[in-house]
Amino acid sequence: METSIFLAQVIGIFSATFALALIFNSRYISKTFEELIDQKGVIFLIGMIALAIGIFWINSHNIWNASWWIIIISIIGWLSFIKGIILMVYPQ
Repeated sequence: METSIFLAQVIGIFSATFALALIFNSRYISKTFEELIDQKGVIFLIGMIALAIGIFWINSHNIWNASWWIIIISIIGWLSFIKGIILMVYPQ
């Protein structure tokens, strides 16, 4: 349960920070993402990072028989893992 709460806090802080950045710097962030998408090496690197986060997440939190919010935290880890593989194999 401690791991679930920790990961939920990480997701919450990250989401709140990203939302604030979008509110105050939406044009800059939009431009930055457009530039990143054009660079295949960066996409591969993002895939490696997503894969590493997914592996860490799955190893530390792979719980499927608990509350709905705990299951959602496990799903986020698997989505990161899958996204990392996709970005590394198909970086288009």
